[in-house]
Amino acid sequence: YMQGQLLCGTSVGSIVMVSVKDATVTTLVMVHARAINACAVSPVGAPYYMTASEDRTIRRWSLQDLQLEQSVSVGLRCTAIAIAPDESLYAVGHRAGKFTVWDAPPPPQVPRCIVKNTQRTEDITDIKFSPDGRLLAASNREQSIDVFDIHKDFRRVATCTGHSGAVLHIDFSADGRYLRSSCTAG
Repeated sequence: YMQGQLLCGTSVGSIVMVSVKDATVTTLVMVHARAINACAVSPVGAPYYMTASEDRTIRRWSLQDLQLEQSVSVGLRCTAIAIAPDESLYAVGHRAGKFTVWDAPPPPQVPRCIVKNTQRTEDITDIKFSPDGRLLAASNREQSIDVFDIHKDFRRVATCTGHSGAVLHIDFSADGRYLRSSCTAG
């Protein structure tokens, strides 16, 4: 969500922008070869957003030019993406319980993978940085959420359990004290 506009990825590889005021839908781009599973806007309001797709790429898009700025092959089907609050990292969730973390230099420099993690066997469904950038949370279809400390080499520091269905979405509160989640059990 950004300035009254909601960006959405579709199952046919396009990005649409929906106006919250009048519900008009504008197609911005149609370029991923497979479904776009995740979209993240700049956490500091810079004019770009990132997408993650089943086509094994993450892509950076200009909100000013509505053009592709960069495409990076990550080698795995992508299910989720998050941008660190200081924009120094991208975290990408994947199928089969994997997630990767990439440094985030400005284009045309190419991001490089700095962390590969396989804590689970089921798909990562969502991934988020805490507002202070110290923690990374990854939800999964195994009905749990793993929390990792970025400053301790992404070591798992907590696992949240209690859902009776696959965890679908997670989000930190603005002050970073709480982690909210939803699941397939409603």
